[in-house]
Amino acid sequence: TINSYKYLMKNNNFMFQHTSLTREFDPELVANFNTILEAVPEAQIILSTSWRTSFPWDELMDLMDAIGIDSKKIIGMTPSKLTSNRGQEIQMFLDDWKCEPIESFVILDDEAMGIGSLNDNFVRTSAMVGLTKAKAKKAIEILNRKPKCQHCNKRDATMFDVADPYQVELNDEGEEVDFLDWCDHCYEEREGDV
Repeated sequence: TINSYKYLMKNNNFMFQHTSLTREFDPELVANFNTILEAVPEAQIILSTSWRTSFPWDELMDLMDAIGIDSKKIIGMTPSKLTSNRGQEIQMFLDDWKCEPIESFVILDDEAMGIGSLNDNFVRTSAMVGLTKAKAKKAIEILNRKPKCQHCNKRDATMFDVADPYQVELNDEGEEVDFLDWCDHCYEEREGDV
């Protein structure tokens, strides 16, 4: 996403044989990536790149700082499983996340390996040209869109503000009903369901 075959061939860097890996990254593509972080300042980065398994964490963070990406924004990486593809690894990370709720996310990749149900959050870049300004703009739109109501699937609805996220309501069958991802309209109409 922040390097491209076009840039590597133009700068004779195609085989990654340099002592300084910073030469592998296109400053224009890094700038495009940073526009996302500037437009959505609360955004944080989870690495799913194959590079996450090639370098120790400290070296990877030093590399990100050296090319102009604030390593303090990087808070983790997806698991690397030999039996899974990139989409499955991203889904595993989302399923295992135990910190504050993820309000929105975007996946930037030049391959759509196993993205499947995550497609609404996927921006496919080109391995040849990398992260363009247009793709960065699309990523910003995805990060800024309202969440989808898990009951009616509308995105333009105002989400229900849960006063007590640990409060549990039961439906007629005695099953817990989670309203955390419901819009205000669906929550107000819930009397028939609960």
